[in-house]
Amino acid sequence: MQDIWAETHEAKMNEIVKSLGLVNWEVVYVPDENQEVLGQVIPESRIILVHDLSPKAAMRTVLHEVLELKLQPAFNVHISLLNALIKWANAQAYKMKERLIEDMLDVFFSLKDRTS
Repeated sequence: MQDIWAETHEAKMNEIVKSLGLVNWEVVYVPDENQEVLGQVIPESRIILVHDLSPKAAMRTVLHEVLELKLQPAFNVHISLLNALIKWANAQAYKMKERLIEDMLDVFFSLKDRTS
């Protein structure tokens, strides 16, 4: 009886996920009160795994995961921008360090020449 109940809710969740544009994704509903994480996205398998016990909570978890998937490209823009900024800052710091070392070497050799 429990399996039929879970399968029915899983089918409903899959219909909703497909209607929200995730046609290649599948919801796998495995109610388990011992799981710490109630929902999990497995991108390489295109699976949304749900462990909530109640159907209402499970649907909320599915919608949460769908929203995360839909918003992911927006976060990737920020990550790409931050990575580009870090790369630029590292290049600037490297140039500054190299200039400082060359300036310091000039001073050291200048002092050496004065003491010889």
